[in-house]
Amino acid sequence: MNRRQSRLLLSLVLGGLLLGSLFIPGAQRAIDVIIRPLRNLTYPRPTDRQFTTPDDAAGHSSDDLRVVSYGVNPARSQIIVAIGEREVIAGQAVTADGVLVGVIDVVEATTARVTLINDPSFRVVAQTNRGARGLVLAEYQQLVLGDVADDQPLKVGDEVRTLNNQYPNAASIPVGIVDEVIDSQDLLNSAILRQPLELNNLSRVSIP
Repeated sequence: MNRRQSRLLLSLVLGGLLLGSLFIPGAQRAIDVIIRPLRNLTYPRPTDRQFTTPDDAAGHSSDDLRVVSYGVNPARSQIIVAIGEREVIAGQAVTADGVLVGVIDVVEATTARVTLINDPSFRVVAQTNRGARGLVLAEYQQLVLGDVADDQPLKVGDEVRTLNNQYPNAASIPVGIVDEVIDSQDLLNSAILRQPLELNNLSRVSIP
């Protein structure tokens, strides 16, 4: 059983427990015990691997935006950031420590909503450092580089960046590191990506 199948099975077990909590006394306590270790499965796991051009400046830059809250989405795939008087437009890339975390979705007077890369609607074309090109998206609560032609080199440890000028404010933004290659045995392959940060614990982000 591969990692994707294991996580799907865990989701089914959890769903059954949630249903049982409506009728069985004490089931909620069992659910709490199971959810705690599963929390890390909801978001791409952090990695110690560093990108070739990391943003490791100490402290916070004056360009950083404070995360006011996470959106009402239970998957925590959106954040609200304070923009003050800064000029911000929808469609701009948003990063944390130099790594892509999302895109500006809605701009209000003093805040903006950011759709994170773990949202099912998020898509961005990306390429590895060895030239394999595909589409980054969230699938089964994991960050995936999909639609990679089987004749393109794809290996664990490859660095993935956005391709060309897809965002008005930045190009070639680090997205993640290939953590597992999934060979579909057809014309297209995919890979599970890992990021050097946790999307469920963002306090500040940047607009490059």
